[in-house]
Amino acid sequence: MILAIHNMVRWLVILSGMVVLALEYTAWLGQHEWKPANRLVGMIFPSLLDVQLLLGVILTFSLAPRQLGMMLSLHIIPMVGAVILAHVGSRMVKRSVTDAIKHRRAALWYSAAFFVVLMFIPWWRPLLPWL
Repeated sequence: MILAIHNMVRWLVILSGMVVLALEYTAWLGQHEWKPANRLVGMIFPSLLDVQLLLGVILTFSLAPRQLGMMLSLHIIPMVGAVILAHVGSRMVKRSVTDAIKHRRAALWYSAAFFVVLMFIPWWRPLLPWL
């Protein structure tokens, strides 16, 4: 059951990543002001990554020792890195002085996190394991 939820949350992470990147790149390149929507999507993306990480940690305890080594190197460690990138980006945005710097930092840090997520998702897993 946890694996099914983990698989479904993956799509929420991808969707929120696409939304935050579209919003931040549009705002950065269009030189728009910082709005509450920017802060909201900037909180949703890392928060969904946190939920996904928690589900992944729970799943890790159900893995056989032989599977654990492969999953650590090919999935778990890079995904922890993505969570760290998203949170560092969120913190850097909060510390920014101007709107342009906020948008640039959000776009670049969230892009890095999103890239890692896309690179290390096990795409062979079905959306719903029971289908």
